[in-house]
Amino acid sequence: MGFHGSAAATLLLHRAVGETHCGVVGHEDVRRIALGLPGAYEQESFGGRPSWRTKPRMFAWIRDDPEALVVWVDSVEAKEALVGSEPATFFSTPHYDGHPIVLVSLEAVDADEAAELITESWRHRAPRSLVAKLYERPDEASSPPPVVAADPEALLVVEHDPAWAVSYDAAAAELRAVLRPWVLAVEHIGSTAVPGLAAKPVIDIQVGVRSLEDSFAIVAAVQSLGYEYVPDLEAELPERRYFRRWSGRLRTHQIHLVERGNHEWWDRHLAFRDWLRSHTEDREAYEVLKRRLAHQHPFDLGAYTDGKTGFVQSIERRARSGP
Repeated sequence: MGFHGSAAATLLLHRAVGETHCGVVGHEDVRRIALGLPGAYEQESFGGRPSWRTKPRMFAWIRDDPEALVVWVDSVEAKEALVGSEPATFFSTPHYDGHPIVLVSLEAVDADEAAELITESWRHRAPRSLVAKLYERPDEASSPPPVVAADPEALLVVEHDPAWAVSYDAAAAELRAVLRPWVLAVEHIGSTAVPGLAAKPVIDIQVGVRSLEDSFAIVAAVQSLGYEYVPDLEAELPERRYFRRWSGRLRTHQIHLVERGNHEWWDRHLAFRDWLRSHTEDREAYEVLKRRLAHQHPFDLGAYTDGKTGFVQSIERRARSGP
């Protein structure tokens, strides 16, 4: 979109001609606006402050010192224009998840302006399928979707492929090489690590390091292999560093990097994998569940994941208590 035509440009234009009525926007106003957007939900983060997300990404939150609404903006140009125009209303802050964000004083914007900024922030962060639902034209809404060979956003659960083990071995060898000063263990986890189990074709890799105090160097090393680092997920899981790798628009690998001494995380994932490897009935039941959820929620990874939680936790309990 660029700066022109963005919410920032519209807001500055309205202010320039006096079409605004500034007043205090409260948390309830922000909550109402955010939760009115498709797929949005609220979650505590950053010291118990409220944030709003569409899984798995956050698109707005309230922060302290100073108290402000944090939103993503369209471009660096838009950020600079807002901060330069009214420095008492808009505050600069470092990029987050590789994208420009801005702090907005809730005492200096009205509800309409807050809605414009929150909606645009949501548009940057939400899955494309949700954004299309909000912005589709009426004549498009009743038209059948175009037929494509494969939708990169669709949840695909496919038959187990022995090539997944080969792909893991190659990725693990690369990681051990670049992480040599820090790595203690690398494991293949998730469904692609269970022979015979259908899965999303994404290789799950668990990496254990001595300490996350070396995160800066570790992140740079993993990024050198072509992985994307996703720091915003640390608001929910501060003990993990998450990376993903793509082939075109398709995700092919994901890394969960934790301290090897984090036994709760490390042992739980290995126990679940090993249980399914050795218990055929549970493996088959898990496959049936995953295929059903993928069919019911083809574009909602959050609902798909939530639907598996009860089964996964039951297996983890049984694995901890022994065969």
